[in-house]
Amino acid sequence: MRTAPLQDRRITKSIAVRTDAADVTILNLRFSVDVRAPIVFRPNNRLFISTVEGQEARKRVLLRRADGETLEILSADTGDPTLVAVTVPVVKKERTNDYEAAPGDVWLELVLPADSPIGSRTGKLRLSTNDPIASSFEVPFAMRVRSLIEFRPDGVRLWPTPSRSGNGYSGFVNLNRNGQRSFMITGIDVSHPEVFSAAVVSSEPAQRQTVRVELTKDLGPEAIRGTIEGWIEISTDDPVRPKVEVPVVVASSREGTRRPFPTQRRK
Repeated sequence: MRTAPLQDRRITKSIAVRTDAADVTILNLRFSVDVRAPIVFRPNNRLFISTVEGQEARKRVLLRRADGETLEILSADTGDPTLVAVTVPVVKKERTNDYEAAPGDVWLELVLPADSPIGSRTGKLRLSTNDPIASSFEVPFAMRVRSLIEFRPDGVRLWPTPSRSGNGYSGFVNLNRNGQRSFMITGIDVSHPEVFSAAVVSSEPAQRQTVRVELTKDLGPEAIRGTIEGWIEISTDDPVRPKVEVPVVVASSREGTRRPFPTQRRK
């Protein structure tokens, strides 16, 4: 049986044994093994750190040698320039939540700086220690930085409709600010003003704002050649997120708008 360096639980396995005995042709053998990790994490070794754009985040866990000896972290490398690992030896007893830190333990803290880029990333934290069994090992981690102002849906798809109104001829984008603060939309710019326009639904400060996007009046399918990939640039009064760009796809029919939204601005 193979075990991982951080495995700290009971494992149960079974083996099917075939025999030539007439009355017992198959034997099912079950056994359990208690696996104890040489280095224990408290509360656990799930290293997930999340924050919002412009805000620093920290995640702290306690490391301890299972044999009771003093733990020394010789190196800690995340392999990611946006995530910093800091180790601090425990010098006196302290209690945190449901577990107690004592001299000989080490605090491991992951720091996600405020200027970290938006998105989700995964990796492995590489640790080297003075433990003879776990002298070096890796701990998976995940981190996420959410945009301060998010929008839904991921973009707007427009196409001329016979009624020149309703779904397809117009669409809505909802912008939501993470946190408790309100914000306002101070301006809107569109890439193709001759094809579509955009306007904010409400001018009052709020945590959620809505923008309506619609095709230019009297625009018919014959006026659109191929597929137009555009964007809406929404200006806000938030100093951290002053601009939000929403992709727009316009085609002469609904089928033509099914292509993925552009990842880069095209004018």
